[in-house]
Amino acid sequence: MALILENKTQEHVAFPGACWLVFPFTDCKSEVHVVWDSATDDTIWEWQADTDESGAHVVKARLAGYVPANGERTIGVHAVRRKLAAVSRSVVSFSDSVGHTTMGPISAQSVTVQSTVVFPPSDARRALLADNAIEYTSRTVTWESALAEYGFERIHASVRTSYLAAAPRRLDDAIAEVHRVLALDGVGKSAECMDGLRRNLTPFLGEDSGSPDCVLELISDFGEMESAARRRVLGGLLSKLHTLRSGLMQEFGARTVSDDVAGLAERISCEVSDCLLRGAVHTPPPVEFWDSLLSLIQFAKIYRQADFRELDCDAKEEALHNVLERFLLGQADAVFREPEVGNGRIDLLLRNTPVELKVDDLGERPRDAIERHKQQAAEYASRKNVSVAVLVVLDVHRPRSGGRHQPHLSEQVRVLQADSRGGILGCSVTAVVAIALSACNSRPHELKKTTRGKSASKLKALGAAGKRLGGSSKRTRS
Repeated sequence: MALILENKTQEHVAFPGACWLVFPFTDCKSEVHVVWDSATDDTIWEWQADTDESGAHVVKARLAGYVPANGERTIGVHAVRRKLAAVSRSVVSFSDSVGHTTMGPISAQSVTVQSTVVFPPSDARRALLADNAIEYTSRTVTWESALAEYGFERIHASVRTSYLAAAPRRLDDAIAEVHRVLALDGVGKSAECMDGLRRNLTPFLGEDSGSPDCVLELISDFGEMESAARRRVLGGLLSKLHTLRSGLMQEFGARTVSDDVAGLAERISCEVSDCLLRGAVHTPPPVEFWDSLLSLIQFAKIYRQADFRELDCDAKEEALHNVLERFLLGQADAVFREPEVGNGRIDLLLRNTPVELKVDDLGERPRDAIERHKQQAAEYASRKNVSVAVLVVLDVHRPRSGGRHQPHLSEQVRVLQADSRGGILGCSVTAVVAIALSACNSRPHELKKTTRGKSASKLKALGAAGKRLGGSSKRTRS
């Protein structure tokens, strides 16, 4: 929490001899790390944390000196606060119950409050819900209000798993990083995260500027700027990034996905990360891999529910190719058919993720049979210098008449580890996400009818066996 004291007069405004500024936090537990003063660009050593009579956690800092004419002075408190978020399977909710108003010499009527919540990064970006927010992304939400007599306005935000196209998602990461630096600047720690800020901003700085390096140069000089100048630079950055985001969202839009698809994609994404971590892989997955995974799992779900007549037990690989390509193009995905890579051709290149398609009879042991295709998919990933590939197999195995129902979707998606041959430094590992589609499924009523027939036959056979034994059914039961 940072309090910016503005002086719009032509004269310095001095603090009284014993001036204690009070920061109200919440009634939850808080751990204070530092209290900082921009006038000295250093920590304030005279401060104390306590609980007031109403149970609110407060921090009191003793101020000296003045607020300069036509200038400002920032006093910031860096604290770790607990129990502000509630997490469920697909929703994260944040509530801040600040309600304390006594701030020492500061008049409540003269305070304007701007609050920003930054949610942590995640592959599964979210749709954010927040009342009365002035701006928001999939990771941040900002409110602005006046400090009323009853205290700070209560703020609440919820985020839900959602799909956002890759470009706005990366832009949301950049916006979140600027907010993080802006918050740390209020406690004199912005210099510690310049590398992260530069890394997140680099892809976007040249979008509509003839001098793409100008902002990076300003960031490089951060340590030499005054607090007010740093905040102006960061504010300008936020404005530029939000303008860029508005244009990208109009182009890409956003679409939600069901909880089961998002949950399965998250599980597979974690398994891919674990696989690459075990193999000490230094080659990263494609930047848009999460988007590609969501689209392919969505296709696998729709395939189970729709009637794709082209993909029956006699289907050829070209039919699978055509159906999947049409679906992905309908999802506005960047998909390329059979691009050449060296002396081979990738069936589909989804963004930058190679997708290998196969039509095969996986037999009675599909878990083992699908392994025979992983090296080809891994080879295409290696040629594209990415560590992940996707293998989609249309399983044309004909189950026995009246067999069991097909496995759930979650049992038809699996991560395979493909090890390379030895190189001059050793072997490398590629994670291959295998998705199986069953082509020869019985109709549900056929399974029911077959079950009845088998049960009747079994009872009839038992009755015949009882007669041969010469005993009645009654004596047999006894």
